[in-house]
Amino acid sequence: MEFVELDREPFDVIDEQQVTVLPEEGSGVRDGAYSSTAISLYKALNGAEIKTGFLTNPERLLEQRGAEWFGPALLFFTSLYTSNPDIFSQSMELIKHHVQGLYPSAPEPKIRLNVNIQQSKSKKTTSISYEGSVEGLDILAEKLEVICRNGTEEN
Repeated sequence: MEFVELDREPFDVIDEQQVTVLPEEGSGVRDGAYSSTAISLYKALNGAEIKTGFLTNPERLLEQRGAEWFGPALLFFTSLYTSNPDIFSQSMELIKHHVQGLYPSAPEPKIRLNVNIQQSKSKKTTSISYEGSVEGLDILAEKLEVICRNGTEEN
């Protein structure tokens, strides 16, 4: 797992109490294309009653092919974690089952996922790039919780 603290403009999101699906980096945030997996993950998260939205209307999809699952970039606010401390374990567990359903013949499907945590008050953003098996998502959830706990203590 790679942790990067970004010095960037804060994401302009209307609802900090939802998981926000972001467009792919490199294509420009405002007019960027979304990962082809964004819509199915959006539906799965909302279906599990995890409130989810898109940063912008997904008009273009970027198809990535391979033997691994390229997840869309996700944005969480520390205020969402504060109001729902189980949000990371719930989201990662859902992603785990979602990917296993897409790759039923693979014993441990590989995942690439970028998760951003924005501090609700300071607007500081930490980006985590995860590449690994579905089994490592539990560790990722724990790391995200630590980032949120440390960030909310600073604010």
